[in-house]
Amino acid sequence: MGIIETIKMITLEEGIEKGIEQGRNEEKITFVKNLLSNTDFDISKIARLPEYLRRLLKM
Repeated sequence: MGIIETIKMITLEEGIEKGIEQGRNEEKITFVKNLLSNTDFDISKIARLPEYLRRLLKM
């Protein structure tokens, strides 16, 4: 594989990683919007959820 092909491959992989990260961020935003509109949770309770989930997963 030549230099140009290697650069193209690296660029493609970086683009895929960036797209995946952007998709995850959009998913998180949608999740929080759904919590705000479809539950009785207040903003502070929703803000604490990620820390709670991290602790739960470590058990």
